[in-house]
Amino acid sequence: MSISYGALAGLIAAVAFLILVLFTLPLIVRATKTMKKVDSTMDSVNIAVDDLTKQTAVLMKQSEDLLEKSNGIVPNDRKFLE
Repeated sequence: MSISYGALAGLIAAVAFLILVLFTLPLIVRATKTMKKVDSTMDSVNIAVDDLTKQTAVLMKQSEDLLEKSNGIVPNDRKFLE
């Protein structure tokens, strides 16, 4: 039984590809787990940013109301400041 050089080269290439796939699978599994964790972290960050945006809007409205009240209390006359 004689095997040609082309068939031997094909067999070596197939074995090399199999080894490559076997070594790459754990990496792909770990990358998938990492991406799932990143996705859940980004969901948490988005929720926190939305909450912070709402709280900032409330704070800005309260600051605006306070400035309007203080402008009504303080006279606009420059003589008062001198």
